[in-house]
Order: sequence, then C-alpha cells, then structure tokens
Amino acid sequence: MPVSRRRSRKRRGELDWACRMELEIGPHGRDHSEFSTDEARREAWFLHRPRLLDDGGAGWRPWAFWRYEAGRFPDGSVFEDDAEALVVLGLAGPEDLAEFVATVAYEVQSIRNLADAGVLTKDRQAAHKRRLSLAKKKGGS
Repeated sequence: MPVSRRRSRKRRGELDWACRMELEIGPHGRDHSEFSTDEARREAWFLHRPRLLDDGGAGWRPWAFWRYEAGRFPDGSVFEDDAEALVVLGLAGPEDLAEFVATVAYEVQSIRNLADAGVLTKDRQAAHKRRLSLAKKKGGS
C-alpha cells in the first residue's frame, strides 16, 4: 500500500497552530517565541494578516495587529476591549464601529441594574458612562 507523506503546512505558506496562536494572542512567556526573530514574526503577520483579521470578526484584532500596526497607545490609556480601543484610536472601520455601538447599547441596561443595586463602584460607573458617551458620539445616536 502506498504511503502518503504529510506535507508541512509551513512549506505551503500556512501557519502551524502554535505560530497562529502567537500572532493572535501573543508569545507565551517572556523568552519564548515560535518565530526565530521579531522580524520573522512581523513578516508572518503581514503575510497572513487578511485571513487572521477575517477569522476574528468585527471589534476585535489579533495581538500582532496591536504590536505591528496600531502603534503605541497614549500614555495611561486603558480600554475595556479591542472595539473601544479601535474607536478611540481612530482605527475602527464601519463594522467595528457598529459592533462597538451595539455592545455598549446592550450593556446600558445591565449597568443601570447594577448601579441601582449598589454593586457598581463609582469608578466603574464613570468608565461605563465614558464608554456610552463615546458610542453615542462616534455612532451618531
């Protein structure tokens, strides 16, 4: 019986699971990377960028996007999620913006319930008000 050899995904230009995970969520450990150099990881990101972005959906970006494309966040910036960061940094496309506005609209009632029950701290209330204000400003509603 003929034996079929399994081709390496890397030979076909595909990412193996470990490399893909590193581009999506970052290296696992300070001194460990699946890539030989940061430049090799950067090249892999730009080569596989379209598929990684398509697989992620609106309002989310892989770790490599933030590392190689978004640049540095302004000092002291803290964001609830990728969608908020994309909106604040002016990197959101129409789908990202729609996702952010829908998410914030959904959060509003839950936030009110938590505030009414007295379980939401003043800091969290302020953070949610800032998010709602941003969604209204950028979403036009």
